[in-house]
Amino acid sequence: MNFRKLIASLPEGDVIAIRGDAEIDSVSGDTRRLRQGGVFVCLRGLHEDGHERIAEASELASAIVAEREDALTGDCGLPYAIVKNTRRALAYLAAALAGNPQKDLSLIAVTGTNGKTSTVQMLDCIFRGAGYRSAVIGTIAMAEMGGTMTTPDPEELYPMLHRFAEDGITHVFMEASSHALALDKLAPVTFEVGIFTNLTPDHMDFHGSMEAYRAAKEKLFLQCRCGLFNLDDPTGEIFHMNVPCRAYGYSAERDADFYASSVDCRAEGISYMLNGADVTCRIPGSFTVYNTMAAIGAAVLCGVPLERAVGAIASLEGVKGRMERLKLPDGSDIDVIIDYAHTPDALEKLLRSVREFAVGRHITLIFGCGGDRDSSKRRIMGSIATRLADFVIVTADNSRSEPTTEILRGIMKGIDREKPHAVIISRESAIRYALHTSRPGEIILIAGKGHEEYEINATGKHRFSEREIVICAAKERLAFGKTEREQF
Repeated sequence: MNFRKLIASLPEGDVIAIRGDAEIDSVSGDTRRLRQGGVFVCLRGLHEDGHERIAEASELASAIVAEREDALTGDCGLPYAIVKNTRRALAYLAAALAGNPQKDLSLIAVTGTNGKTSTVQMLDCIFRGAGYRSAVIGTIAMAEMGGTMTTPDPEELYPMLHRFAEDGITHVFMEASSHALALDKLAPVTFEVGIFTNLTPDHMDFHGSMEAYRAAKEKLFLQCRCGLFNLDDPTGEIFHMNVPCRAYGYSAERDADFYASSVDCRAEGISYMLNGADVTCRIPGSFTVYNTMAAIGAAVLCGVPLERAVGAIASLEGVKGRMERLKLPDGSDIDVIIDYAHTPDALEKLLRSVREFAVGRHITLIFGCGGDRDSSKRRIMGSIATRLADFVIVTADNSRSEPTTEILRGIMKGIDREKPHAVIISRESAIRYALHTSRPGEIILIAGKGHEEYEINATGKHRFSEREIVICAAKERLAFGKTEREQF
């Protein structure tokens, strides 16, 4: 595509100046992914400024997009455009090069601290059950493709949407992370429905304050035809009153467009009445009530009959890594549940939900906190763990470049040392210890990694399957006698 024509795809007023012209076939904000003949977009990040890499990029690039003209040295010699916001520009340029596929698809976005992954998976189940061809972009889907981002970068996102449209997909359900919204990755997209689940502290290392975190989430609803809000969350109630799009609400506590009554939470799942329909779902936990309400409500707003949506939810067996009960070898007398809970709010909801349906049963919790991430939540999660679990094992969880011992030290500041607990640095050893020393009828919760099949530490990313470790340890437990288990 012609560079000037490509730049013309940016919103009016975003372009300050443009010089020269060239033929363009790709765009990137990362010199490592830049291809011959591409446009290099200078992005200012937390640790690096792309304007300082123009000379390096010039060896491959055919044009430059920047925010500062003074960064373009005299010997650069390439066509360039100066824009107000290069991150916003990158999204529009990537979309334009992909043929603006977002205009050919119906997109629903889910944002919030917790519940995004479950809700998009439920939406996919509903729409497929209603006969639509649909796809998901989010934590689980990207992990299955080998990625680690919830919402991919524009250079990957818009070609992906193009492939979906070419394959006959009509509906796409997307997790809109606060990072993606703050960095304008989704700027060119108009969503049919935006869903807000909840807001609790997270990602303070990136956003710096709850106000900035909240503002990032709110940006989504400037790009939606209608919004669906959890009215039982204080932020959801505020958004519902103030967003410019058509606003709808869901609640289990007050009258709303989608209201859950007669709620029943058991080990086998949840049930409730929603606008006259009987909803059942095999995923236990009170948060499942809210996730199913959000998914059903959005589907109804998009024209799916309520009865069809409810029927699809009833058929859903589960979501990987979200209150996922593992199938253990026959004869096992314990339960093991894997969940992605990695924030204080999510961990507390997980433990309270299990307490709700497992009255009187001993609960062992295995958890850690990620390295190079928001350290303020470590002490809080330690406190929640010993307050709500019977036995806590503190262990590693994607330490990245940060020493695991430093992370565990932060968690231990919140641990009630009078309550039963242990520190086992190796996550595999922690899981095996919990299985081998468990008592009959015990519930073992493994929190933090959920769907992930890898562990990231100072040496890189390594395959790590909690499910395989659990099954192996459960078989060993059945083979050992009681005395042998006690000696473990």
